[in-house]
Amino acid sequence: MMPSNLLILGNSHISAPRAALVSQPERWPGFEAATFGMPGGSLRHLVLKGKVLVPRDAQTRRTMKFFNHISRLPLEGYDGFVVVGGLAFASMISLVQDHRSLDFPSVRAGAGCELVSTALIEAMIRQRIDASVAMLMVRMLHGLGQGPVLFLPEPLISADCRTDPDAREATVSIARTGDGAYFHQRVMRQARHRFGRFSTLLEQPKDSIVDDIFTDGTLMRGSIRMTFRDEVPHEGTDYAHANATFGAMQLDQIVEAFAAL
Repeated sequence: MMPSNLLILGNSHISAPRAALVSQPERWPGFEAATFGMPGGSLRHLVLKGKVLVPRDAQTRRTMKFFNHISRLPLEGYDGFVVVGGLAFASMISLVQDHRSLDFPSVRAGAGCELVSTALIEAMIRQRIDASVAMLMVRMLHGLGQGPVLFLPEPLISADCRTDPDAREATVSIARTGDGAYFHQRVMRQARHRFGRFSTLLEQPKDSIVDDIFTDGTLMRGSIRMTFRDEVPHEGTDYAHANATFGAMQLDQIVEAFAAL
């Protein structure tokens, strides 16, 4: 059942669904949502006082006001929440740049690395997920007991980065070794379990994924920055953020998920 008072919040990746909702509201008749976004690092410095989300310090207050024109966010009254972004899969690739276990495709093919146990790889993934900004927000919202919480991870990076490997060398490298899809599957398997305790995890639509570990570049080009002032585009070398077309796919997922609850 669709919440009557929905809040979509998260890091810079909320720009995609927000842009979609602004550009074509007729696609989701009757669907309305408030949005709130801050850089991921700043989200860590928000605390709950009662049922009000407030900045922990002056710098976070300035950031909150810059991006949202408010210095406190009352959460009472919302009966559903959507957290967007904050898993940071791309940053997890560093865990297995040098250290892998015997079950990795590259290791089975004879590639050299520092061998560690499967259990250690799983533990490192689990630690990253539990320490993520997304988990912080999801657990906090679940704890309010006010309604369902959905979580949408940020998209995989754009396939366009393959023509500019210096920008995301780790992702390009892990894709070339054949370990990319395998590692992503391992992370998402853990994510489904860890986030499933507090939320409904909505994974990236399969038809938006290219070669198992990239997002179709057409869904990333033309993304805009997280700002209420103007539609400021990202640089052409930004491969991390999705555009309004991808955002519309996310909103389709959100509407469908709430309808099924």
